[in-house]
Amino acid sequence: MNTPALVMAPNPIEDFERAIVNAEIEPPEAIHADGKLHRFPTNGKAGDDSGWYVLHLDGIPAGAFGDWRSGVTESWCARRLDTLTPAEREDHRRCIEAARRAAEAERVWAQEETAKRAAELWERATPEMGTHRYLCDKAIKPHGIKTDGLHLLVPMRALDARLWNLQKIAPDGSKRFLPGGRVKGLYFGIGRPSGALVIAEGFATAASIREATDHAVAVTFSASNLRLVAETLRHKLGDAVRIIVAGDNDKSGAGQRAAEDAARAVGGAVAIPETVGSDWNDVAKAKGPEAVREGIAAARKPEPAAQSAEQEQTTGDASRPEWPRLNDAALHGLPGDAVRIIEPHTEADPAAVLIQFLVMFGAAVGSGPHFQVEGDRHRGNLFAVMVGETAKSRKGTSWSRVRQIFEIAAPNFIGSRVVSGLSSGEGLTWAVRDSVEKDGEVADEGVLDKRLLVFESEFASVLRVLERQGNTLSPVVRAAWDTGTLRTLTKNNPAQATEAHIGIVGHIVDDELRRYLSSTELGNGFANRFLFACVKRSKLLPFGGSLDLAEVERLGARVRGALDEARRVGRVSMSPEARELWGAVYPQLSEGLPGLLGAVTSRGEAQVVRLALVYALASRSGAIQAEHLRAALAVWEYAEASARYIFGSELGDPTADEILRALKVAGAKSMTRTDIRDLFGRHRRAAEIDRALDLLARTGKAEVEVERRADSGGRAPEVWRAR
Repeated sequence: MNTPALVMAPNPIEDFERAIVNAEIEPPEAIHADGKLHRFPTNGKAGDDSGWYVLHLDGIPAGAFGDWRSGVTESWCARRLDTLTPAEREDHRRCIEAARRAAEAERVWAQEETAKRAAELWERATPEMGTHRYLCDKAIKPHGIKTDGLHLLVPMRALDARLWNLQKIAPDGSKRFLPGGRVKGLYFGIGRPSGALVIAEGFATAASIREATDHAVAVTFSASNLRLVAETLRHKLGDAVRIIVAGDNDKSGAGQRAAEDAARAVGGAVAIPETVGSDWNDVAKAKGPEAVREGIAAARKPEPAAQSAEQEQTTGDASRPEWPRLNDAALHGLPGDAVRIIEPHTEADPAAVLIQFLVMFGAAVGSGPHFQVEGDRHRGNLFAVMVGETAKSRKGTSWSRVRQIFEIAAPNFIGSRVVSGLSSGEGLTWAVRDSVEKDGEVADEGVLDKRLLVFESEFASVLRVLERQGNTLSPVVRAAWDTGTLRTLTKNNPAQATEAHIGIVGHIVDDELRRYLSSTELGNGFANRFLFACVKRSKLLPFGGSLDLAEVERLGARVRGALDEARRVGRVSMSPEARELWGAVYPQLSEGLPGLLGAVTSRGEAQVVRLALVYALASRSGAIQAEHLRAALAVWEYAEASARYIFGSELGDPTADEILRALKVAGAKSMTRTDIRDLFGRHRRAAEIDRALDLLARTGKAEVEVERRADSGGRAPEVWRAR
């Protein structure tokens, strides 16, 4: 019998490709399962081959893949590793290790070959005299670069001055590296550092700064390379030289974040142009070298990492709600004790620790304990997504702290029923499938333990899967939250599951959440089955925490005792005091809210009941007491405030939301229809922009003014402003 994702892939090649996509790598056009190393482009550009994979279908299908540019390396197996025999695991390990060694050898060989080609091209090239169209357009000098007659050649060197690669710049400004070559950690230096060194992404930006300030500069060729180059040069130069990271003011915020991060890493300063969408070359051309000189001289220290997530998220939008605060009422009973014990010894957000503790406890309990509301049976299975800035919000740390407790409290559950790889409805169903009989005999014994906790550290990959036509994940996930009865109308995978008890924990960046959570998933109720929680680093602990392992073991023993007792509970009631409180808060929980906020919070009553049930079970209570309900309400208030922070100003129309953000950035300057059209690179139809502007006007988010023309010819221009 074919076995879907999470246990065995129904189509190994498709599942392998899905794993590549989930790792945020653009997959190859075709995948060859021949056990050989294959390379493919990951940036959509011809000649790029930084992606690689090895896949074989012999025995248990398995493979490995990666992207040399980003440093990602992943392995894949058609079966869960915990279902393999020791011999199969060893075979799998040897196969993957061999694939990785082959890929690494290929990478080293390719980089060496590219370095040789770069040296040959550089030797044959002639010094650029400053007449190249790109230099003229940017109004900069050549600073020692060369030309091959058509392209500018910018050398890319390591700290030891070895030439590894070249950046080729065409007359129209398009740029590319020699394929297969090294990029990470390479830079091009102009001048000798004396007192200060300025690090910038692009050659034109660095040249403009050099010409305006006479500071030595280093070109890193990309925002992602800023920190590595900064750290390399700090190590070489020591603390006597001041490092200034001159970032780009990208519309996406990526340039600013990378510059701040690099400056923090080396104790340097950061300088960002004021105008959104500009770099320091734009400043030089628009305002002259004096403006560049003043901007670099005014470089500031970056904000501390513990504050940057919140501050960066609120930049440019003073109307955005405050960061949510967790009410002390949420820290009730055993879950609250866990947070208080862990909190002094971790940089993780207490809210992240608490909510993931609740989800894990509810999943580990199983489907027996429940609270009945008319025809609906609410169990303790919860879905939650931690929303924060990548690498700085300590989402992974919070998960590890909670998992450490449950490894003591429920080792079998953690070892066999916590999985990742949420990519299809068939796969999720298969992981908790019922037994199957064929011709009066048991063809598949199914899964006896119907508990499952799915952990997705990159929840954006799950949201991208939902966009694929024909994917069944969304309805199956909704059914898992509602009833635990899962089935898909797929001819090749007729598995079904009853009494499944599934919890989900996801981690995501807020920009990705808004980008990938489609209007379909908002409208069909996928989103409102999740608790969204804003999380960030709570404190700075340079040397980590000092949590006593004996304390963790005692906490784990308490959790184990609560789980054992909870599994003997069936239907849970509500105490008279709790019923009185529930009657008072129910009307407010039932009220709908506008926009995306309403779409993701419209299941408040059910979420609070489930949270209260988990608090009651963790307290070894057979009834929901008032304090359990108050704790649940505090968690829900935090989740609702988080949703307000993330989605509050969103309208649910991606085009309208993007226009509104641009109008707010423009401020009093306003935007014409041409400006709005150019915002999308002219990749939006006029009708789509018209609909979005009409929505902004109808909801009072923006206003339009028609400017009068001196002549009577032509259409009068419209000017739009945010209200």
